[in-house]
Amino acid sequence: MAEKLHYGKVSPDTLLRLIRNNPQADCPTPRHLGVDDWAIKKGRTYGTILVDLEKHTVVDLLAGRDSDVLEKWLKEHPGVEIITRDRSGSYSEGAKKGAPNAIQIADRFHLLANLTETLKHVLQQNPKSLKLTPEQPPAPTAQENTEKEPVAKQEIPQPLPASLVQKQELYSQIQDLRQKGVELRDIAKSLGVCVNTAMKYANLPEPPTKQIRSSRKTSDFEQYIKKWWDEGTRSPKQLLFELNKLGYNGSYQTIMTL
Repeated sequence: MAEKLHYGKVSPDTLLRLIRNNPQADCPTPRHLGVDDWAIKKGRTYGTILVDLEKHTVVDLLAGRDSDVLEKWLKEHPGVEIITRDRSGSYSEGAKKGAPNAIQIADRFHLLANLTETLKHVLQQNPKSLKLTPEQPPAPTAQENTEKEPVAKQEIPQPLPASLVQKQELYSQIQDLRQKGVELRDIAKSLGVCVNTAMKYANLPEPPTKQIRSSRKTSDFEQYIKKWWDEGTRSPKQLLFELNKLGYNGSYQTIMTL
């Protein structure tokens, strides 16, 4: 950039020194303050960024993201009326002590995060609510019955079990953090799992899939069961019907435990 502005050859240290020596403009205490953390060195060192949400300008950068840092700044800059923050307990405590009269609200991102987690919890507790109901086609006329041949019934893919969905999401999160260079110990701490679990999912070549439980009566049909599972056929009754046509003579309970 210095070359494009025709400043000649200027070292990075010189540019940083000029920037740091430039007097900072006084920023009045904002009425509506945004608080969030930012990575000085991702996965290792974090600070706190303060933003005037009415003027859309950065007010200050603080070293650290604990409650004491925010509390001290708020006490030194009285007048904040609204504090928009993430769901961090340390920011909540720091805002309460530093500006007890200010209103604390969650930012849009974390409101959506709360909604997502709640919806995920509800669906995990009620997996049957995810099943799709096929639309009933209109009744064919007499002429259509004579002219058209019967159409094969289309199977609607069934949803994955909630436990498997949770494992695949955990795998995706760990793989993403690992690609960003985050250490396994930090990944485990941030996701609330043990280090061995984080290591296991980090070393998996692909997301976890349904493990078909083998039994003596279903051992001859495992490849068919896996094929139907991959195609979305996960209804035990439907699997039992298909296996009976192939010679399976076991019970419905055995299919339920696959």
